[in-house]
Amino acid sequence: MSNDVCILVRVSTESQGKSGLSIAHQLESCRNFCETNNLNIIDEFIEIGSGGKTLDERPVLQKALTTCESKGARLVVNKLSRLSRRVSFIAGLLDKNTRFFITDMGFRDVSTFELHLMASFAQLERERISQRTIEGMRKSKKKAGNPNIAAARVRGAEVVQIKKRQFIESIIPTIEEIRSTGVSTALGIAECLNRRGLKGRRGGRFHAATVISILKSHSTFEHQSTL
Repeated sequence: MSNDVCILVRVSTESQGKSGLSIAHQLESCRNFCETNNLNIIDEFIEIGSGGKTLDERPVLQKALTTCESKGARLVVNKLSRLSRRVSFIAGLLDKNTRFFITDMGFRDVSTFELHLMASFAQLERERISQRTIEGMRKSKKKAGNPNIAAARVRGAEVVQIKKRQFIESIIPTIEEIRSTGVSTALGIAECLNRRGLKGRRGGRFHAATVISILKSHSTFEHQSTL
């Protein structure tokens, strides 16, 4: 068996790649493994991206596998999850007789059964991570509230106030006209408005309480205008 190997390290995000922390840890682990077991490193590949993608979507891994095949080398990874967290992906590599060492499983030929078992655990963890992420986002959104809904409610309240003010300003001249005829009570004004066929702001009949509310609001609006 050839002692030539290619090292593959993978991180999921750009921020992890820029920090170099996870990359450095994986490289150190793989290099130490190779040195301890007298393996000759012919190339190293650094991949940034999700392990949930297909092989066609992972050009770095494709290049590493092609190099290994052309040189008769094995691929070295720190953990099986660095290859993929999907059982079907690992199974596909095994079907192609891809040979690799996994440093945390020791310097040995790992059986297909073990690899399938480890891949199943890796996929389970990926699903759990995804679920935890979704739950975290849901809780965060619930706690913070929906800013779009909040903004819409504020805008809706503003529109209601604008329409209310416009209605009051339109009806006040009529109320003042009725008052000038000697009708002074809220009930009397309401009856006059109804006889004229006028409707309230929501399309209903006028009542004494309606007239009182209109006069009170009009007084408030006038006071605000003088501030």
